[in-house]
Amino acid sequence: MTSAPEVLDPRVPCLSERSARGEREGVRSSHRDRRSAARLRLEAVRSATNDQLFSLTDPALWPAVRQGPLGLPPREYRPSEVTAGPARDSTVAKEIANACGRRVLEASWWIALCPDGSTSCVRDRPSSATHLLFVRRHGEALLWWIR
Repeated sequence: MTSAPEVLDPRVPCLSERSARGEREGVRSSHRDRRSAARLRLEAVRSATNDQLFSLTDPALWPAVRQGPLGLPPREYRPSEVTAGPARDSTVAKEIANACGRRVLEASWWIALCPDGSTSCVRDRPSSATHLLFVRRHGEALLWWIR
């Protein structure tokens, strides 16, 4: 499996602070059941056509969706192969907080996938993992960042 290219520069298309607060955007910051929702959404995004991606991704990611393939891992991952949790606990937390702000970080859920199917690269070689961030908007987990 090839590693996913950096689709978005983490300094540019972030969720807005207003969006992360949930003002008129339907964003929820509760982390209850997010791991399974984000994993299911990852599988939907992975198998979606380019046109379907707009309903599965947050508007922050739409410029990358318009450009073409998102560079997602090409296979389905078993739950034991997925590292997931609140974005604040991720190996990209500092990068996201600096680029997008603490509210965006707190509203996000993180998934990391290692190219070899293990979970050790997330801790030992974080740059070799594919990192994805999701936000729950109007009850749906939406992908908004990938690297």
